[in-house]
Amino acid sequence: IKHYEAALSYAPKEASTYAALGLTYHLLGRLEEAVEHYHNALGLKPEDTFSHEMIYKALEESYSGLGLGKLQKSRHHEMSMQ
Repeated sequence: IKHYEAALSYAPKEASTYAALGLTYHLLGRLEEAVEHYHNALGLKPEDTFSHEMIYKALEESYSGLGLGKLQKSRHHEMSMQ
């Protein structure tokens, strides 16, 4: 994590670094931080299909952990993935 954060200090507009940091937090089960970094990646590169899919998965895991069931993909999300 500290290496990704260092990389962001040198290149703060690198979407792939935010996505990688999001994935790292995601794998650690730190879903709120994962969503934040996937969101940052999408803010810089809205067409990033990896970050789209991973933010959906992280949110779905968060919702299911709260007992809220499964998320349903919106029509907009499905269209943006094509």
